[in-house]
Amino acid sequence: MVQDIARGAVIRKTQKDVNIITGNYEAAFAIGLLSRITGIAVNTEEKDVVIMKAQLMEQIPSYEPRNDREQVLIRMLKDYKPSAVWDEDVEAMFQRGLLEDADILTKESFFHR
Repeated sequence: MVQDIARGAVIRKTQKDVNIITGNYEAAFAIGLLSRITGIAVNTEEKDVVIMKAQLMEQIPSYEPRNDREQVLIRMLKDYKPSAVWDEDVEAMFQRGLLEDADILTKESFFHR
């Protein structure tokens, strides 16, 4: 249930440009999703949101967002200050982002599977 809420929050937040990521669950999902969308790989052995975010942000300037929602997601992740917390729920959210539909930010409804 918590994972569904965090997933939905991240996707919904991309619909407005004034939102922020509020925790490592959301950040881990965003990192996984952006990795999936952009094709930018992050070292999955790190198990650290701080390091994984830095790896993704280092390479993200070479990616051209396909729409405003991708731009918002990139900005939200860039602005987020992660903590060092990495637990099984953060791991699950990262994996969920990696497995998410790469076109999710182009769809009206994100409740589909």
